[in-house]
Parts: sequence; structure tokens; C-alpha cells
Amino acid sequence: MTTWTTLVSTVQDTLQDPTGVFHPTTTLQQYAEHAELLLSLHRSLYERTATLTFTASPVYVIHTLFPDFVAPLRVTVSNVPLRWTSLAAVGRLHRNWRSRMDEAESCFMIGATILGFSPLPTATSARVTYLAAPPTLSSTPASGTEPVIDPAWHTTMARYAEAIALAKESQYQKAGEALKMFLDLAKIPRDPRFLESLSQRSATTTKEPERTAND
Repeated sequence: MTTWTTLVSTVQDTLQDPTGVFHPTTTLQQYAEHAELLLSLHRSLYERTATLTFTASPVYVIHTLFPDFVAPLRVTVSNVPLRWTSLAAVGRLHRNWRSRMDEAESCFMIGATILGFSPLPTATSARVTYLAAPPTLSSTPASGTEPVIDPAWHTTMARYAEAIALAKESQYQKAGEALKMFLDLAKIPRDPRFLESLSQRSATTTKEPERTAND
């Protein structure tokens, strides 16, 4: 499991700043959050799987449980995929569909906000895989929690945080290398209009400034 704490620690090790003297952990986490949002927006939507705990009801307001829900992909109960159907079909087959209990066989959406099951499941929970909206930066997540985006992208997020931190230190060559790694991993194309000017700038080498701790 990669939490925000371990992700930031990885960035600090690369920057050779394990105690956060030059870059506080909260600042590095903010950089990584920016990368998470950028990656999510670049990919538009991403897949997420979450647990839905059953109650005595056959229907659930999906956005109350999963605020980032956009559209369903698949649902499994006890590792068995459910068949997608419609409320109309369930109502035609079983007039008592609201109270009929058995192993869940099918699921359905009512509009874009309610997820229903038929029969009323005897299991305790379901695994719901859905398309999720990109994360927001409205609040800083706790350091012990996990990033929303898939763990496969955590290394990419770390490269972005490193690039911004190095640029803050005026270590532009190293920052450029880290940013290039981020763009390559994220498969984000660079604007060719800037490539010529960047290559000309990199041809002029300057002495990188010495590190100074943040006040």
C-alpha cells in the first residue's frame, strides 16, 4: 500500500532531503496532489472499485456512497459477477422484488443515481467497479491515507513533485529531467513550439546555486 506519507518519503529520498529541511512534507504532498489531478484530467475518467455494504434495502443512492461515481462498469457479490438488467424487467418478473431475498443475480440502475439489486441480497456486501470523476484539491488528504488514483501512477506523481521541488531550488537541469520523466510516464505530449527554445537554453550551462533551507 502506498500512502501519501510513503510517496512523499520517496520524493524526499530522491531530493536527499529526508527530514524536510528544504521542502516541508506538506509542500511535497501538495505537489504530488497536483500531479494526481493532472493525471486524472489527462485520462479524463479512471476506474475505481469500492465496497458497498448491504442493508435491508434493495436500492442505494450511489452518490451518497461514492461521491465520485460517474457510471457503473461491473458489480460482483461473493466474487460472482452480476447480470445487468432494468427495473422494468425486474418488476415484470417479480412483483415482490423489494422484499424477495436470495443470492443476488442481477443489478440495475434507476436513472444515474440509484443502484438496485435483485433478489434482495443475502450476502453482506458487493464490490462495485465504476468510472470515477477526477479528484479535487478542495482539502488536503491525511498523510496516512492513500492517493485516489491507481497505485500504478504513484511513481509518476513522485517525478512531478521532484521536478517542482528542484525548480524551486533553481536546479533547472535536474528539474527538466524529472519533468521529462513525468511527461514520458504519463504519456503527455510536449508542445513542440517550446522544444527548440528549451534545447537552446540547455546548451548554456550555468552553475547551480547552493541549497538554502526554507525559512
